[in-house]
Amino acid sequence: MIRFVRWYYGSANLRKKLIISYGLLALLPVLLLGLYSYYFFGESFLEQAQFSMEDAASSMKIGLENSIGRENDNLRYLTYNAQFRNDLENLKKNLNAFTKTLSSDVEPVFWYFITSDENLEWIRIYSPYLHRSIGDFCHLPTEVEDKDWYEESKTNFKTIWRIEDQKIYASRTLLDGESSSRAIGVIEMELDLEKMTEPIRHIDGKEGGTLLLDEKGKIIFKTIYPNKELGEKR
Repeated sequence: MIRFVRWYYGSANLRKKLIISYGLLALLPVLLLGLYSYYFFGESFLEQAQFSMEDAASSMKIGLENSIGRENDNLRYLTYNAQFRNDLENLKKNLNAFTKTLSSDVEPVFWYFITSDENLEWIRIYSPYLHRSIGDFCHLPTEVEDKDWYEESKTNFKTIWRIEDQKIYASRTLLDGESSSRAIGVIEMELDLEKMTEPIRHIDGKEGGTLLLDEKGKIIFKTIYPNKELGEKR
């Protein structure tokens, strides 16, 4: 480069200088325009891709919230049967009344939900009033009494969500039928994580990816794609 500059300002004749000068004058705007276009369209592409990611994330969030909300409503409905709760609390006094209500009013409803909801895999009831497992759904609390969520359900009467072994679990306290203020058991729904999150798993990930975290920041699943310039949207 230095030799060229010395030659240009030194021994190069006027004709060569004019040719080189005109060539630079013709190429320089083209080069500048090309660089500007590359930068502008590159930035525009990233902005459009980020906008698409934000829109997709918003749609996924709404879809997932709707699915969770629907299952939460189903769980709340399943805990409303006052007769069953009364019979459960009085099980030791009248086992026949409990088994009759269970078989005629509770189990058919449970089976209806299981067969009609593709996300729902099973329903379980745990109660200290049970002295043995009864039917398909009633279990002894000894199976779960060492679990944190079961202990929490004694004072937290809202739905408790957790994820274990690629399953989503929603549990809610069963309250006494008379005052609805005392815990007499817990009803638990087991949901298929893959089916619950299917819309998220099958999004078009050409320009990004999906990262699903639990409340503690632990990764539930992720689909990461090559374009790291797009960043991350939560």
